[in-house]
Amino acid sequence: MRTSVSSLLFLLLAGCARETSSEQKQADQLLVQAREAYSRSAFQESGLLFRSSLVLNERLGRISQAAEALEHLAALEASAGRLDSALALYREAAAHHRALADRDAVRLATLQSASLYRRMGDDRKAYALLTEALRLALLFKEQE
Repeated sequence: MRTSVSSLLFLLLAGCARETSSEQKQADQLLVQAREAYSRSAFQESGLLFRSSLVLNERLGRISQAAEALEHLAALEASAGRLDSALALYREAAAHHRALADRDAVRLATLQSASLYRRMGDDRKAYALLTEALRLALLFKEQE
């Protein structure tokens, strides 16, 4: 009887520890608002919301959500013609995805970076990135 009461108490406390904090809810809400603004082509608003989301998610250690915000910010920078900024953001997103061991997302960020190098006229760097992506795909025996 004593063991079951302590077990029940432990389970209740463990359940409370997993409850979403107000900061996490705010971070989720910011990300949803940013996606909605992006989908309706409110790029300035979505950029501000993605930046806010990025800061909050990084502070909370939510790497996946931060990586998503970085990718959207990179796309916004690229569409505005700020290719150097977009490259830096894609590199940071790729680093976040590496930390999560998400090879598909790393490959996508790498391909986006190679595309930007092509747009900038630096075919040598684009080719180097594509070669590295191919080498990793062969190493991990991925068909794509």
